[in-house]
This record gives sequence, C-alpha cells and structure tokens, in this order.
Amino acid sequence: MSSLGGGSRSVRTLAQTLQDFSVDFYHRKIFQILLIVWLGWAALCTFEHGSEKLLELHLERNKLSSA
Repeated sequence: MSSLGGGSRSVRTLAQTLQDFSVDFYHRKIFQILLIVWLGWAALCTFEHGSEKLLELHLERNKLSSA
C-alpha cells in the first residue's frame, strides 16, 4: 500500500508542476505582449520625433534657399 501513497504523491507533484508550467507560460505570454507593446510605442515615439526633426530641417532649408 505504501507504493500507492508514493505514487499519488508523485502524481500530485506532476500535476503541480504542470500547473506551475501553465502559469509560467501565461506570465511569459503576458510579458511578451507587454514588451512588444512597449517596443512599438518606443519606435513610434522615435519615428515621430525623427519626423519632426526632418520637418524642421526641411523648413530651415527652404528658408535658406528662398533667402
């Protein structure tokens, strides 16, 4: 009978391990989604800032060429 008790204990730890793995899986997915959103936002801000600088340079060049 002791082997059955040991077997149920190992099944319980296997179930706990699978549950921990699924929690880790979801945490990893949430982290990946947040990372992608943050990188996209950072890229968008960088692009907007860069396009503002390009627009300023373009307007400055037009002023110089018209003067």
